[in-house]
Parts: sequence; C-alpha cells; structure tokens
Amino acid sequence: MKLGRGGKRLSLLAPIGELDARLVEEVVTSYALKSELRPGTDIDSLDECFLIRITRLESEEVRDFYAYQQNGQSVLQMSKDGLCGFIDAELYASLQALLNGQYRDIDTSISQAILDHNAGTNGGEFRTESHLILKKVEHQRAATVYLMVFEAGYDFPDGSPKMVSGSHMPIALTFSKDKHGAYTPTEYWQPMDGTDYPSSIRNRFPADIAGQAMDTQPYVQQQRETCDQAARRYLLWLRSGLL
Repeated sequence: MKLGRGGKRLSLLAPIGELDARLVEEVVTSYALKSELRPGTDIDSLDECFLIRITRLESEEVRDFYAYQQNGQSVLQMSKDGLCGFIDAELYASLQALLNGQYRDIDTSISQAILDHNAGTNGGEFRTESHLILKKVEHQRAATVYLMVFEAGYDFPDGSPKMVSGSHMPIALTFSKDKHGAYTPTEYWQPMDGTDYPSSIRNRFPADIAGQAMDTQPYVQQQRETCDQAARRYLLWLRSGLL
C-alpha cells in the first residue's frame, strides 16, 4: 500500500504473486537481520512511504512494516511506533517499482488487470478475484495468458462477508513487457454472451485448452473460497482499525 502525508492511502496492491511476495519477504528479512535498530520516525509526517501488511487469518494476526527513504537511506520500520533499520537500497528500489505499478510477477499483473477492468462495474464495498492459469504463451516482449477467473464483490452487513456480485468465466489477457520484465496489460478479452459463448472461446483459446475453458464447474468451489478468504482478511483489517 502506498501512503502519502497524514497516512493518506494513494494506492493499494493486494494480493501479490509469488515472485513479488518473495521480494517483500527479502525486504522484511533484510530488516530482521540488522543488528543496529533505532527509534522510528513519525510515519504520518512522510510525503511518501510504503506499507507492507502481513496477515495470518488462522491467528488473526496483522503485522505492519513501513518502508521509506530518509536522508538518502532506505529504511524499514516495524509499526508506526516501532524500531527502524536500514535496508538494501536495491531492494527498496524494487519495492518502490512494485508499488508504483511496475509488476515483475505475472500473477500480480493479472490480479491488478482484472480488478482494474472491473472497477466500478459491479457492487460491493470490497472487490477481489481468483485466477487460475490454463496456459501461458510468453515471448521476449509480450505474453498472453489464458485464465479461469472468479471476480467478486462483498458487503459486510452483519459483520461477516456477503458476496453481492460476481462473475466466473474464462478470459485471455495480453501484456507487453519492458526491458526490466515489468508487465503492462494491452488487451482484456472475455467471451461473448448467449449462443456465441462457446464459439467465441473456441476462436480465441488454443485448441488444447478450449474445452477446459468452457467447463467452469471444476474450478468454482476453489476459486470462490479464495475470494471468501480475501474478504475475511479485509474484514480483519477493518476490525483492527487498519483501513
């Protein structure tokens, strides 16, 4: 999450893919290995910082870390009033690029593209998605990913998540790639409605997965549970006063 002065939320990125998650783990590990920690700064006074929120649903534990630059140094601070320590400048630059939308991980890129595409089109206080990659065709400067996508919106009328809107369908996403390997979506394809639904999938998807893409039922339970978990995590953040 990117924050501005006074804790203003500038952007939110959740969830992230495996490659980007490893980057976040490296940043936190870099902090944990530092032997020289010192009192932190007033987070709300910073013009820009990045909030890393680690949530464990099973224990309802939420831990916050804040990454920022101060006097030319890259810093990570545990909680708003916790200790801080220096972290590797290259790691900070990679984290900054990630939270500014330069995604190196195809899964993070997919998630953000799906949420951006559906923003404002369906109901729900909180929106999330689950995707399964059926096939990926990757080139040096482009990639097309064929997916099964469950996208959902949730409200919390009685203190528990209730899905109020959603869709479940195959989609095809095409990305360009820059020289650093960051992905930018260039095409978002979804099947036509009604009687054209099967033929549109057969025409767009590779022949070896077209039949698989037309049968959504094997995936729906697993993907619905993934979205439900994300909604429960969001509710935990609300109850903790973190949103």
